[in-house]
Amino acid sequence: MVGLLVATGALMSAVGTAAATASTAGDRALANQINMRRPDPFGLGAGPGGDVTADVPSPTFAVNGPSQLPSTSSEVVMTTTAVQPTADLRALGTPSAVPCVKEAFEAILASEHVPAGTKITVEPLTPPALTPSLPRGGFRISLSGPSVGDINDEGSFYSVGRAELALSFTAPDTSFRSDWALSISRKVVARAETLLGS
Repeated sequence: MVGLLVATGALMSAVGTAAATASTAGDRALANQINMRRPDPFGLGAGPGGDVTADVPSPTFAVNGPSQLPSTSSEVVMTTTAVQPTADLRALGTPSAVPCVKEAFEAILASEHVPAGTKITVEPLTPPALTPSLPRGGFRISLSGPSVGDINDEGSFYSVGRAELALSFTAPDTSFRSDWALSISRKVVARAETLLGS
């Protein structure tokens, strides 16, 4: 999700005390350490360039079953300064953010040959405040249609030092279990704060 927003110009950047110098190799290693991993959960990215020094998605973790839903994943974007991630998250609250995200997802759906008649709805989402001053933002993206049923993705974004964290929680018909989402979010953010000295 962050990769999508980076590609559409909505997200980027940050500086942490543990990693004062940005480097592609070092930031990729940091991003891999922060990302979601086993056993955190239950059983589209842009490449480096400009302010982005690393853009690393985690694997997708899904409940066993034919639909592979609910599922969750994370993505960490490392940037050259700590200023940019906070500015990017502020951009999520602007009036143009929802139409921009909807347009980007419509383009993705068209390229992935999602059946005609699939409806997409995008609305702002305020993720849980994991620490009092942690910048955050998000979107709830819903797909519905005769071929896809109802699928909801709640994307939560956090800024920690030079890292932008994106967490995706996808479930059929309803919201992802909030206790699972909160537990996973806390683990990923705590790793970022530990590694980046925030």
